Amino acid sequence: MTFEQALANRNLALDHVEEGAEDEWRTLALAAVRRTCEERDEFISDDIWAVSGLAAPRESRALGPVMLHAARMGWCVKTDRVRPSVRSHLSGKPVWRSRLGGNE
Repeated sequence: MTFEQALANRNLALDHVEEGAEDEWRTLALAAVRRTCEERDEFISDDIWAVSGLAAPRESRALGPVMLHAARMGWCVKTDRVRPSVRSHLSGKPVWRSRLGGNE
């Protein structure tokens, strides 16, 4: 598989995941990410759920596309580190660094 094919497959998967979440939930999730960026210098997805009390959508991976959207808006940047997630059987989740609230 080429890099271009892998990238296309990833983008298709992200589109599928995003379609699994309702518009209202995505709006609430984006607000939750913003709040987390304002309150924490660094965080993983678990922290977003803890800070906001955001309800889980039908598609449990729907927060991924929301995080990418927040990064494109300049709210946060993915680091090269991971931390274990209690929500995902201790699998490593990317550590994000906030770019809001004077953290930059």
